[in-house]
Amino acid sequence: MALPINTLSSLHTLQDDEDHKPRLSKISWLPDILVFHSSIIPTVLGPVLSVSLFAGSVAIAALMWGKEVGLTNNVVPLLSVVVGLLLVFRNSSAYERYAEGRRDFTSLISGACNLSSGIWVSVTVPPPPTDGSQPSITRARLTEEKEEAD
Repeated sequence: MALPINTLSSLHTLQDDEDHKPRLSKISWLPDILVFHSSIIPTVLGPVLSVSLFAGSVAIAALMWGKEVGLTNNVVPLLSVVVGLLLVFRNSSAYERYAEGRRDFTSLISGACNLSSGIWVSVTVPPPPTDGSQPSITRARLTEEKEEAD
């Protein structure tokens, strides 16, 4: 049995698309670094370069005019407090997302259990066969199985 032509051509098109996607190289790491498509590098490159140029210009100016450029001891504790607060709030928001996911998963499990128990309670004995043979299960056996499952 042959597949229709349009199915084969669509599979060929999909395979061509897959073949032209950027792949992680198993031999060299350099091609992987140079992949900019769907990367964070174009987004971060501008701010990183601007801060680097500013820091470089301050360092060159300090060397040219002989002035010492540095932070006072009052700034460092303030920065450490700010970074600490940022880490705490980030951690608490991550825990809130985890707790919400756990709550949703618990709700999903509870709903699945309620659904399955509702189906199990609603199961009845199948109608007797019309050809005169024995039924596949009796009411007593069905009740026993339900009691064993609880």
